[in-house]
Order: sequence, then C-alpha cells, then structure tokens
Amino acid sequence: MENALIEVKELKKAYGNKVVLNGLSFNLARGSIFALLGENNNRPLKV
Repeated sequence: MENALIEVKELKKAYGNKVVLNGLSFNLARGSIFALLGENNNRPLKV
C-alpha cells in the first residue's frame, strides 16, 4: 500500500515450540483500527 502508515511483512511469533503466527503481512492506513487477538480472544497477542 503506497500510503500505509504501518507496514508489516512476514511477521512470525512462537512461544517455545508453539508457532502462533507464521508469515503474517498487512498494511494499515491512517485511521485504521486493527487488533490481533490471542487464543482465548480476551487478550491481545503480544509481539
């Protein structure tokens, strides 16, 4: 996205041997709202 405020490419996250994100890519434009939820959908995923 040409006007992206935030650009994420190939984000990966693991807790020990448990992979929870593998290659997530996205762009956020100004004014966008975005959240990554953890496995119980109550807490955001900390990256």
